[in-house]
Amino acid sequence: MNNLGLRLFLVLDALLLAALAWLWLDPASAAPRSLAWQPPAAVAPELGAAATELPRVAAMDTRAFVATLDRPLFSPTRRPPPPKAAADETPAADTLKDVKLIGLYTAADGRAGALVRTGAGVVQRVALKEQVGGWTLHSVQDRAATLTRAGKSRVLELAISRPANPAAPAGRKR
Repeated sequence: MNNLGLRLFLVLDALLLAALAWLWLDPASAAPRSLAWQPPAAVAPELGAAATELPRVAAMDTRAFVATLDRPLFSPTRRPPPPKAAADETPAADTLKDVKLIGLYTAADGRAGALVRTGAGVVQRVALKEQVGGWTLHSVQDRAATLTRAGKSRVLELAISRPANPAAPAGRKR
């Protein structure tokens, strides 16, 4: 039984090898086929068939967009936000715009304060509860000072300044 299976297997292998040899050889001649890749023949494009006319764009009705703004999609109530109240008063000029915190101090008796440089370049020493530019120094932290005015508070951070590189002596060249 074992010999019969082996014989059938060998016959099947021989038939498959014969089929491969027949495919390998050109049926018209006995020479083997070329193994080099042959590029396919070029096909000319048909440019006339590809040109199609695009559809015309119709004028859009923008009222739908305004309705979307009136009823926002992701708002829980789908109501527009309330209109902002027109401020009758003009905003006050920012007096701390040009003020820089350049130092903090604590005196021997426990009083604390800050050194500030105003926009005019004047260095001013301000103790707690004193005013600078209409703002009152409320507290001093590690690297910041808190100023208050009319219930509002602002924090000035200590400005970090790096000294400029000293100029090289005129006689030496680098």
